[in-house]
Amino acid sequence: EWKFSDETWLLTCLLHDIGTIPAYTDEIFMSFDLFGGVVALDVLTHEGAPGPQAQSVAEAIIRHQDPIEVGTIHVVGWLIQVATLFGAF
Repeated sequence: EWKFSDETWLLTCLLHDIGTIPAYTDEIFMSFDLFGGVVALDVLTHEGAPGPQAQSVAEAIIRHQDPIEVGTIHVVGWLIQVATLFGAF
């Protein structure tokens, strides 16, 4: 059973490549998807997003370039993986 939140999906779409902005790519050694997830988690937590929502967005960003065949993922993470795979973004 999927639990889907339009708001969480919107935040994921808006923030999924936040780690690619020049301030981060020029100064940060960590890969853009991992660092982007950390930045998104920090921003959403600071802005008062509920913990599960902020964590779901961060996980989706961290994993959006890494589709897996085994294991589980939240629905927004899976959707962003599929969208990335098909070049929707």
